[in-house]
Amino acid sequence: MTVQTETTTRPLTTAVDKPNPISIRRAPTEMVVGIDVGTTKVCSIAGFRKNDGGFQILAHSAVPCNGLSKGNVSDIDSTSDAIRKSVQSLQEAIHFKIESAYVGVTGSDIAFENRRDDLDPISGHGVITAEDLDREPKGLAESIDEPGRQLIHALRMTYSVEGEDGIRNPIGMHSNTIEVDTHMVTAATVFVDKLATAVEQAGVSVTGMVLEPMASGLAVMTPAERIRGTVLVDIGGGTTDVVGFQQGRVCFTGVIPIGGFQFTNDIAVTYNTTYEAAENVKLAHASTDIPRFGNDVSLPVTGSDVDLRVEIAEICQLVRERANELARLIKIKLDESDIEGLSRYKIVLTGGSSNLPGIAELIQRSLAVAVRRGVPGGRDGFPDELRNPRYATAVGILQWAAEQGLPKTDAPAPSIERKQGGRRGLVAGLVKQISRLVPRAYFAAKKGRN
Repeated sequence: MTVQTETTTRPLTTAVDKPNPISIRRAPTEMVVGIDVGTTKVCSIAGFRKNDGGFQILAHSAVPCNGLSKGNVSDIDSTSDAIRKSVQSLQEAIHFKIESAYVGVTGSDIAFENRRDDLDPISGHGVITAEDLDREPKGLAESIDEPGRQLIHALRMTYSVEGEDGIRNPIGMHSNTIEVDTHMVTAATVFVDKLATAVEQAGVSVTGMVLEPMASGLAVMTPAERIRGTVLVDIGGGTTDVVGFQQGRVCFTGVIPIGGFQFTNDIAVTYNTTYEAAENVKLAHASTDIPRFGNDVSLPVTGSDVDLRVEIAEICQLVRERANELARLIKIKLDESDIEGLSRYKIVLTGGSSNLPGIAELIQRSLAVAVRRGVPGGRDGFPDELRNPRYATAVGILQWAAEQGLPKTDAPAPSIERKQGGRRGLVAGLVKQISRLVPRAYFAAKKGRN
């Protein structure tokens, strides 16, 4: 996968509002756009899709957003306004009209299930072919018919042939029966619909939805890490998303309703100060390591004209307690996953709140596993302003969008898409598409080792 950036006429950062009108042209077909609708910000990013699945970044735009709670849209109008501002700023930077985009989805209501299903009877002399694997598993459509839930992803993990489990590619094997293990991710329909409505009200149609922590994993993890076993922990503004990769494929997803908002809110509530003041002091002074020296800061007190002097060590103690709770909940999520050989896994920490000093080391000590901070980029020409964990999801969504132009290795599941229809078909239509990306990365890494 290659990344190039535009360095001549199109800026990498968004333009400031200008009084003069800007000419906006119709976007070329190779342009793709990703939108990360987060609890604290909306980040839009545009790029050109390349034939090899890489992308050329044109520009990005990030604006504050307060229309979400714990990753879910709670105020459609406020969220839509933030999306509109971000998209308009991006259009002014690239001079192209943005009519559609891939949108990230997460939230505290995300759930997963690992299931095994039979594929339809094998065709052609009992030899498994690529066409056989393109079939929809029996019972899969019925399994997503739970009232109030909507399928986000159906990720094929491995196959079972004649009682032999864990087969990654059964093509060419002789059998009249085959089973497939699938990792299914669902969300509450009401929240998916709210997100889609907010985007559409901003004047942008939803091309497809992408699970945000999986997108983050694409941006900050290597194919080799996904093969040997790695857990991505994405600490965002409202939630912490957890995704496990095994043998190059997603095997576990989970959401913890704690993010940067809770760290800030602890400071605001404890000292009766404003959220803005608490956020500023968190960014400037907070750490999970408590300082030995008694420096202090001044915080405005709600309803009072007198500021409060607070020792930085006290603020760090608050932050440390919340970080310890988060580490404990991450461990609980991982224990629930039943991931085999978890002690050998590495954790890649990303998301804007992973920038909190000391949190990576605290989680490493608490979980007794290797932890590294994941930053998007790592390639020549990647814009410096995007080399920050807070942009991992947006970059990953763009990378996912760029991959959609490549030849398919899995066919769509037509019966599921017909069953859903309309807006829900946007999500269901990704059932097989989304399983294409990680396997390609697996084989690319495997080829590189040979």
